[in-house]
Amino acid sequence: MKIRYVKNQDIDKKIWDELIDTAPMGRIYAYSWFLDALCKHWDALIFGDYKFVMPLPWSTKCGVRYCFTPFFIQQLGVYSQEEVSEEVYNLFLASIPSRIRYIDLQINADMQLKGSGSTQRRTNYTLNINRPYPEIAGAYERGVRQVLRKPIAYKFVETFDIDRLVYAYKEMNGYKFSQVNDSHYERLIHLAQEAKKRGQLLCFDLKNLEDDILASHLFFLSHGRAYFIAGAQTAKGKECNANHFFIDAFIQLHAQKTHYFDFEGSDIPGVAAFFKKWGAMPEYYSQIKIGKFPFNYIKI
Repeated sequence: MKIRYVKNQDIDKKIWDELIDTAPMGRIYAYSWFLDALCKHWDALIFGDYKFVMPLPWSTKCGVRYCFTPFFIQQLGVYSQEEVSEEVYNLFLASIPSRIRYIDLQINADMQLKGSGSTQRRTNYTLNINRPYPEIAGAYERGVRQVLRKPIAYKFVETFDIDRLVYAYKEMNGYKFSQVNDSHYERLIHLAQEAKKRGQLLCFDLKNLEDDILASHLFFLSHGRAYFIAGAQTAKGKECNANHFFIDAFIQLHAQKTHYFDFEGSDIPGVAAFFKKWGAMPEYYSQIKIGKFPFNYIKI
């Protein structure tokens, strides 16, 4: 199996994106425009006429080149219209050039690798919403149903104020991610604008009847999934558990129109417990590390 390393400028991105469109393991993160928006550098490993492909985001620190999964990308890996075996995966990993000294990648769901460096199982949660809303809501845990019974009047409205939404997310969550800086949020804004051009972006505000914003969230769309990427509650929103009403309103609006509500995580026990309350099921993927980096590296 001859796998070639292809520099970014030599990738046929039309063929690439057509493959990601139809690959059974396809996710929005692997589209060329998604990678272009979030990665300063990415090249690829390609077999045949784009029969199998693997994006390789990379950066350098102190002259050492490393491959990593950028912020706001949950998982990458090998993509094909065929099933990708563990043997094929290992061949791709072995084909990463030796000049890339360190590899830290989060790879496709359901591909659990053995014997390929250090691996860690990561967890995502998804909720099947390709069902009637009453059936979905009937599986909410009791605590969620109790919150939703509170008599709160609200409006659920679409918005495309991307900058406001992303910076609200930064204000609320930025302290949790010390390595995420303003340039990463600017890239996220650019990415959302690109997704909007392609009809793959949804943004909503949950407001009270006085038009105060209680919660805002941004979703990307692809492969039958609505990806719960970024958002925030306001101070007023926290007082009334606005995120509960937001998620429920989104599910009501998209039940039987989208296959999955993708919660985008999480390995954090408290966050995972919140997602499970909605009836979401775990979906596992792997983080693989190969080599030793001589410094504490930072995703760039």
